Amino acid sequence: MQKRKKILITGAAEGIGLEILKLFIENNWLVTAHYYYKTEEFDEICSKYVDSVTPQKIDFSSEEELNIFLISLKDHHYDALVNCAGIFDFSMTSENRIESIFKTLMVNTISPILIIEELIKTMKKNQSGSIVNISSVGVKFGSGSDTIFYGVSKSGLEASTRTFAREGAKYNILVNTVRPGITNTEFYKKIGKDLTERVKLIPLKRAAKANEIAEHVYFLVAVNTFMTGEIISVAGGE
Repeated sequence: MQKRKKILITGAAEGIGLEILKLFIENNWLVTAHYYYKTEEFDEICSKYVDSVTPQKIDFSSEEELNIFLISLKDHHYDALVNCAGIFDFSMTSENRIESIFKTLMVNTISPILIIEELIKTMKKNQSGSIVNISSVGVKFGSGSDTIFYGVSKSGLEASTRTFAREGAKYNILVNTVRPGITNTEFYKKIGKDLTERVKLIPLKRAAKANEIAEHVYFLVAVNTFMTGEIISVAGGE
Protein backbone atom coordinates (compact mmCIF):
# COMPACT_ATOMS: atom_id res chain seq x y z
CA MET A 1 0.00 0.00 0.00
CA GLN A 2 1.35 3.40 -1.01
CA LYS A 3 2.31 5.68 1.86
CA ARG A 4 -0.03 8.66 2.21
CA LYS A 5 1.58 12.02 1.58
CA LYS A 6 1.48 14.73 4.23
CA ILE A 7 0.78 18.45 3.84
CA LEU A 8 0.59 21.47 6.12
CA ILE A 9 -2.07 24.01 5.11
CA THR A 10 -2.20 27.29 7.01
CA GLY A 11 -5.41 29.31 7.13
CA ALA A 12 -7.43 26.17 6.43
CA ALA A 13 -10.63 27.00 8.30
CA GLU A 14 -12.39 29.19 5.75
CA GLY A 15 -12.42 30.62 2.25
CA ILE A 16 -9.69 29.51 -0.14
CA GLY A 17 -7.85 27.60 2.58
CA LEU A 18 -10.92 25.52 3.38
CA GLU A 19 -11.40 24.59 -0.29
CA ILE A 20 -7.73 23.60 -0.49
CA LEU A 21 -8.19 21.43 2.59
CA LYS A 22 -11.19 19.67 1.01
CA LEU A 23 -9.30 18.87 -2.19
CA PHE A 24 -6.38 17.28 -0.40
CA ILE A 25 -8.67 15.22 1.83
CA GLU A 26 -10.55 14.00 -1.25
CA ASN A 27 -7.24 12.88 -2.72
CA ASN A 28 -6.19 10.91 0.37
CA TRP A 29 -3.55 13.24 1.79
CA LEU A 30 -2.79 13.53 5.49
CA VAL A 31 -3.38 17.17 6.40
CA THR A 32 -2.27 19.32 9.29
CA ALA A 33 -4.85 22.09 9.11
CA HIS A 34 -3.83 25.32 10.81
CA TYR A 35 -6.54 27.73 11.91
CA TYR A 36 -6.96 30.83 14.05
CA TYR A 37 -10.74 31.21 13.91
CA LYS A 38 -12.75 28.02 13.47
CA THR A 39 -15.84 27.78 11.28
CA GLU A 40 -18.71 25.35 11.57
CA GLU A 41 -17.83 23.72 8.24
CA PHE A 42 -14.20 23.32 9.29
CA ASP A 43 -15.30 21.65 12.53
CA GLU A 44 -17.56 19.27 10.62
CA ILE A 45 -14.76 18.30 8.23
CA CYS A 46 -12.31 17.70 11.07
CA SER A 47 -14.87 15.51 12.85
CA LYS A 48 -15.77 13.56 9.72
CA TYR A 49 -12.20 12.95 8.56
CA VAL A 50 -10.39 12.31 11.86
CA ASP A 51 -8.02 9.89 10.12
CA SER A 52 -6.98 12.52 7.59
CA VAL A 53 -7.03 15.90 9.34
CA THR A 54 -5.14 17.18 12.36
CA PRO A 55 -6.41 20.67 13.27
CA GLN A 56 -3.93 23.00 14.95
CA LYS A 57 -4.65 26.45 16.33
CA ILE A 58 -1.83 29.02 16.21
CA ASP A 59 -1.87 32.80 16.32
CA PHE A 60 0.84 33.72 13.83
CA SER A 61 0.86 37.30 15.10
CA SER A 62 2.17 36.01 18.44
CA GLU A 63 5.93 35.61 18.52
CA GLU A 64 5.65 33.10 21.38
CA GLU A 65 3.06 30.89 19.64
CA LEU A 66 4.94 31.04 16.35
CA ASN A 67 8.21 29.98 17.97
CA ILE A 68 6.56 27.04 19.75
CA PHE A 69 5.03 25.95 16.44
CA LEU A 70 8.34 26.24 14.58
CA ILE A 71 10.03 24.06 17.19
CA SER A 72 7.27 21.46 16.84
CA LEU A 73 7.87 21.26 13.08
CA LYS A 74 11.33 19.78 13.68
CA ASP A 75 9.66 16.49 14.60
CA HIS A 76 7.55 16.23 11.43
CA HIS A 77 8.11 15.45 7.78
CA TYR A 78 5.85 17.17 5.27
CA ASP A 79 5.78 16.49 1.55
CA ALA A 80 4.12 19.84 0.89
CA LEU A 81 3.18 23.20 2.37
CA VAL A 82 0.52 25.71 1.43
CA ASN A 83 0.86 29.12 3.09
CA CYS A 84 -2.70 30.42 2.92
CA ALA A 85 -3.11 32.18 6.28
CA GLY A 86 -3.52 35.92 5.88
CA ILE A 87 -4.71 39.08 7.55
CA PHE A 88 -5.80 42.44 6.14
CA ASP A 89 -4.17 45.78 6.96
CA PHE A 90 -6.38 47.70 9.38
CA SER A 91 -3.51 49.85 10.64
CA MET A 92 -4.96 53.19 9.51
CA THR A 93 -7.87 52.82 11.93
CA SER A 94 -5.86 51.21 14.72
CA GLU A 95 -5.01 52.99 17.97
CA ASN A 96 -1.43 51.76 17.58
CA ARG A 97 -0.56 51.81 13.89
CA ILE A 98 2.96 50.40 14.24
CA GLU A 99 1.68 47.45 16.25
CA SER A 100 -1.05 46.78 13.68
CA ILE A 101 1.45 46.96 10.79
CA PHE A 102 3.73 44.52 12.57
CA LYS A 103 0.80 42.11 13.03
CA THR A 104 0.06 42.22 9.29
CA LEU A 105 3.69 41.51 8.44
CA MET A 106 3.95 38.75 11.05
CA VAL A 107 0.97 36.84 9.64
CA ASN A 108 1.44 37.50 5.93
CA THR A 109 5.21 37.51 5.52
CA ILE A 110 7.36 36.62 8.51
CA SER A 111 5.48 33.51 9.68
CA PRO A 112 5.17 31.83 6.27
CA ILE A 113 8.84 32.46 5.50
CA LEU A 114 9.96 31.00 8.83
CA ILE A 115 7.70 27.98 8.30
CA ILE A 116 9.26 27.40 4.87
CA GLU A 117 12.74 27.68 6.38
CA GLU A 118 11.89 24.92 8.84
CA LEU A 119 10.10 22.51 6.49
CA ILE A 120 12.55 22.86 3.62
CA LYS A 121 15.29 21.28 5.77
CA THR A 122 13.53 17.91 5.76
CA MET A 123 12.44 18.32 2.14
CA LYS A 124 16.11 18.70 1.20
CA LYS A 125 16.96 15.47 2.99
CA ASN A 126 14.18 13.70 1.10
CA GLN A 127 15.15 15.32 -2.21
CA SER A 128 11.59 16.42 -2.94
CA GLY A 129 8.82 18.77 -1.86
CA SER A 130 6.31 21.33 -3.00
CA ILE A 131 5.54 24.74 -1.49
CA VAL A 132 2.78 27.10 -2.59
CA ASN A 133 2.34 30.61 -1.21
CA ILE A 134 -0.98 32.43 -1.56
CA SER A 135 -0.55 36.08 -2.51
CA SER A 136 -3.04 38.62 -3.86
CA VAL A 137 -3.85 40.53 -7.02
CA GLY A 138 -3.27 43.56 -4.80
CA VAL A 139 0.44 43.10 -5.42
CA LYS A 140 -0.07 43.62 -9.14
CA PHE A 141 -2.22 46.74 -8.86
CA GLY A 142 -1.08 48.03 -5.49
CA SER A 143 -3.21 48.17 -2.38
CA GLY A 144 -5.19 51.26 -1.48
CA SER A 145 -3.24 53.95 0.32
CA ASP A 146 -5.20 53.14 3.49
CA THR A 147 -4.22 49.45 3.32
CA ILE A 148 -0.73 49.77 1.88
CA PHE A 149 0.89 47.23 4.18
CA TYR A 150 -1.34 44.42 2.93
CA GLY A 151 0.22 44.74 -0.51
CA VAL A 152 3.65 45.22 1.01
CA SER A 153 3.29 42.04 3.07
CA LYS A 154 2.21 39.96 0.10
CA SER A 155 4.98 41.44 -2.06
CA GLY A 156 7.47 40.18 0.49
CA LEU A 157 5.95 36.71 0.33
CA GLU A 158 6.25 36.71 -3.47
CA ALA A 159 9.91 37.75 -3.20
CA SER A 160 10.56 34.83 -0.85
CA THR A 161 9.04 32.46 -3.41
CA ARG A 162 11.80 33.25 -5.88
CA THR A 163 14.49 32.90 -3.21
CA PHE A 164 13.29 29.51 -2.00
CA ALA A 165 12.71 28.30 -5.56
CA ARG A 166 16.37 28.89 -6.36
CA GLU A 167 17.46 27.26 -3.12
CA GLY A 168 15.17 24.26 -3.53
CA ALA A 169 15.71 23.53 -7.21
CA LYS A 170 18.75 21.32 -6.77
CA TYR A 171 16.79 19.24 -4.26
CA ASN A 172 13.71 18.85 -6.50
CA ILE A 173 11.72 21.20 -4.27
CA LEU A 174 9.24 23.28 -6.26
CA VAL A 175 8.17 26.66 -4.87
CA ASN A 176 5.46 28.78 -6.48
CA THR A 177 2.95 31.49 -5.67
CA VAL A 178 -0.72 31.65 -6.61
CA ARG A 179 -1.99 35.21 -6.88
CA PRO A 180 -5.80 35.09 -6.60
CA GLY A 181 -7.94 37.87 -7.93
CA ILE A 182 -11.21 38.92 -6.33
CA THR A 183 -12.66 35.74 -4.85
CA ASN A 184 -16.14 35.12 -3.52
CA THR A 185 -15.39 34.44 0.17
CA GLU A 186 -16.34 35.88 3.55
CA PHE A 187 -13.03 37.78 3.57
CA TYR A 188 -14.45 40.85 1.86
CA LYS A 189 -17.50 40.94 4.13
CA LYS A 190 -15.18 40.89 7.13
CA ILE A 191 -13.21 43.88 5.88
CA GLY A 192 -16.40 45.74 4.95
CA LYS A 193 -15.90 46.03 1.19
CA ASP A 194 -18.69 46.07 -1.38
CA LEU A 195 -17.18 44.56 -4.52
CA THR A 196 -20.05 45.25 -6.92
CA GLU A 197 -18.20 47.93 -8.85
CA ARG A 198 -14.79 46.27 -8.48
CA VAL A 199 -16.01 43.04 -10.10
CA LYS A 200 -17.07 44.99 -13.20
CA LEU A 201 -13.38 45.68 -13.89
CA ILE A 202 -12.58 41.98 -14.19
CA PRO A 203 -12.53 40.87 -17.86
CA LEU A 204 -14.57 37.76 -17.02
CA LYS A 205 -17.07 40.00 -15.18
CA ARG A 206 -17.26 37.85 -12.07
CA ALA A 207 -15.34 36.99 -8.94
CA ALA A 208 -13.56 33.67 -8.66
CA LYS A 209 -15.02 30.82 -6.67
CA ALA A 210 -12.76 29.65 -3.86
CA ASN A 211 -12.60 26.13 -5.30
CA GLU A 212 -11.27 27.54 -8.60
CA ILE A 213 -8.25 28.91 -6.74
CA ALA A 214 -7.89 25.66 -4.79
CA GLU A 215 -7.72 23.61 -7.98
CA HIS A 216 -4.68 25.56 -9.17
CA VAL A 217 -3.00 25.08 -5.80
CA TYR A 218 -3.67 21.35 -5.94
CA PHE A 219 -2.18 21.15 -9.42
CA LEU A 220 1.01 22.90 -8.31
CA VAL A 221 1.44 20.58 -5.34
CA ALA A 222 0.26 17.21 -6.63
CA VAL A 223 0.65 17.30 -10.42
CA ASN A 224 3.33 19.82 -11.30
CA THR A 225 6.84 18.40 -11.69
CA PHE A 226 8.79 21.20 -13.37
CA MET A 227 7.34 24.66 -12.74
CA THR A 228 9.09 26.58 -9.95
CA GLY A 229 9.71 30.20 -8.96
CA GLU A 230 6.52 31.32 -10.70
CA ILE A 231 3.89 33.85 -9.66
CA ILE A 232 0.65 32.56 -11.16
CA SER A 233 -2.35 34.88 -11.39
CA VAL A 234 -5.79 33.32 -11.17
CA ALA A 235 -7.73 36.52 -11.61
CA GLY A 236 -10.24 36.27 -14.43
CA GLY A 237 -8.01 38.11 -16.90
CA GLU A 238 -6.66 40.86 -14.68
